[in-house]
Amino acid sequence: MFEVTDEAGSEVPYRGTWVNLGRLTMGSFKTIYPGEVLDKNVDLALEYRFQANATYKIKYVLPLDREPDPDVVSAAERAPFIQPVQASASSGIVSIAFADFVGSAQKSMADDELMCDAQQKDTIARARLAMSYRLTAAESFMRARYVGTLEDGEVHYIFKPHQRYARWFGTHDDSEPEIYSDGWGLNNNARVFETIAATVKRALSAEQNFKCGCPGFGPDTPAHVETESKYTTYFCEKFFKLPQFDAFGSQIGTLAHEYTHFDALYPGTADYGYGRQLAEKFAREDRAKAVRNADNFEFFITDTTPYED
Repeated sequence: MFEVTDEAGSEVPYRGTWVNLGRLTMGSFKTIYPGEVLDKNVDLALEYRFQANATYKIKYVLPLDREPDPDVVSAAERAPFIQPVQASASSGIVSIAFADFVGSAQKSMADDELMCDAQQKDTIARARLAMSYRLTAAESFMRARYVGTLEDGEVHYIFKPHQRYARWFGTHDDSEPEIYSDGWGLNNNARVFETIAATVKRALSAEQNFKCGCPGFGPDTPAHVETESKYTTYFCEKFFKLPQFDAFGSQIGTLAHEYTHFDALYPGTADYGYGRQLAEKFAREDRAKAVRNADNFEFFITDTTPYED
């Protein structure tokens, strides 16, 4: 929600915590009345890679186009919701100059305060095992999309379209560099394939650091992760209340969502929006967001729709 750029105008990498807000309920929204002022202190030194002796420009952008998720909010519950006329609100640009030291007021909790009990560990282990099957199946699906053909003694790969792919990631762009070619890597097509492949490796890695408890986070938050770690995941109370599997909100989906965020092996995803409808809208109208949004990957991985091949 912050746009941070350096003196050259380049985006400053985000290194903070990605928070899975889960499905947006009525409790995710707040009515702000004319003249009302809300304030919050945020330590951005925890969130961005600031360098000493440098100046940065910071802008805050608040999306106002989010709506309660119809998959979890009934029409009666939604009745009091007021859709804002404007799509977003933003601040002016603030310039911040750092001296020779960039400090932060990070507060850490002792490990024993966030230890998982035996039952929680068992729940996490079962969900991880079930997720591994979904992830490997998703990876196999992605590899099957690229069919190798021999042309003039060289192997070339042709993408085989599928409704499941298009639903969550939009139309494959055949004008982009071919898979495994020199230009392959960070384009939109590559984002889909490589994010799935990296997520499988992260989830199956022996380097896992699980914590149970999310002080300071709301009751609708099932989990959040430290993106630059290998692989620190915080499981909130909501996680243990979710079904193990459901297409649009489960322990398996939450885990898959969080593992896509990690930066290890390949750049992690962001949270541009939550919920099935918004994810499908990104795929139709803004592919660049769809292939970088964690919910799109979560729903792709947990999709059990019987498509016609």
